[in-house]
Amino acid sequence: MRFNGVNIPQGAAITNAYIQFQAEESHSGTTSLTIQGQDIDNAPTFSSSSRNISSRARTTAFVPWNPVPWTTGEAGPDQQTPDIASIIQQIVSRQYWSSGNSLVIIITGTGERSAESYDGRPSGAPLLHVEYNSQ
Repeated sequence: MRFNGVNIPQGAAITNAYIQFQAEESHSGTTSLTIQGQDIDNAPTFSSSSRNISSRARTTAFVPWNPVPWTTGEAGPDQQTPDIASIIQQIVSRQYWSSGNSLVIIITGTGERSAESYDGRPSGAPLLHVEYNSQ
């Protein structure tokens, strides 16, 4: 996922961060996911080229996530990632990060959860929530 215009000052102390999803489909199977960010100052847009996402450099910070079953349309605590502050911190601490840059979050793993997307349904798009203290 790419989030544009992220207004966090360079070097801000991230105190809490998560992504809120809205379930597009119901899924109840076991899921084991890993959340990372793209390790770059200003994440470029996605393209249709081969391995465009999987070849991007990733943050060393990561967060495991084992979401419970989702039901179509839900957008509550069960569709919210764990705290990803360490990932956001690594990105905004980069020397050339600037408020207003774009950042990418990459989720990999096994199992299935389907969430709405901006391209599919803008009102249900993932929401990046970040709390921070300016330094």
